[in-house]
Amino acid sequence: MSSLKNPILGMTLAEQSFIVLFILLIFIASLLEQKKDNETQAILLEKEILKLKEKIDTDADHIKELKKENIYLAQVLKKARGKPSCWTSPSNSIEFLFRVKIIEKDSLFVESAAPDYRSNEFKKITKNIRLGSMSQKEFAKIGQNIKELSDSKECVFFVDLHRPASIESKQIELIEKWFYKKISNLREDDLKNTEWN
Repeated sequence: MSSLKNPILGMTLAEQSFIVLFILLIFIASLLEQKKDNETQAILLEKEILKLKEKIDTDADHIKELKKENIYLAQVLKKARGKPSCWTSPSNSIEFLFRVKIIEKDSLFVESAAPDYRSNEFKKITKNIRLGSMSQKEFAKIGQNIKELSDSKECVFFVDLHRPASIESKQIELIEKWFYKKISNLREDDLKNTEWN
C-alpha cells in the first residue's frame, strides 16, 4: 500500500511521510537552536545582572562613605564657622532679626528686620522689648536676653548693622557679643535721620 502514489502530489505515502518527518526534524532542530540561543542569552543576562548587583553594592558602599564624609565635613565647617543662623529663608539665605543703625557713640536706632512671614515669631522673641532709639546699655540688655534664647537653639541671630565709617570697633564688638552681623557704612546725611529710608 505504501507504494501507491498520491494522485495529487505524485508521491507514495512513504515518501510523503518521510518529507513530513524531515520538515518536522528541521523544525525541532530550529526550536532546539532557538532554545540554545535563549539559554545563552539568559546566561549572559544573569552575568550582566550579577555585575550590576556588584556595582550597586559597590556604589551603595561608596555612597555610605560619602555620606559619612559629608557629615564629618559639615561638622568641621560648623566648628570653623560657629553656630548657624537662627533664621534662614526657604532658599537658605540669611534672614535678619533687627536692623540696627549706630547714630552716635552711645546712640542706636533699632527696628525689626524680620520677614513678614516671621512676624509672629518676632513678636514672641521681642515681646518685652521696646524698639526705636536706645542707648548701647539698653541694647546690651536686649542682646543678652536674645543670646540666651539663641544659645538654647544652638544658633545665632543676624542683625543688619548700619554704621558711620568713623565708628569705633568697640561699639561693633558690643553687638558681636550677641549677634552675627552684616555691616553697611552710613553717609553723614543718614546719621541725622533716625528713621529708615
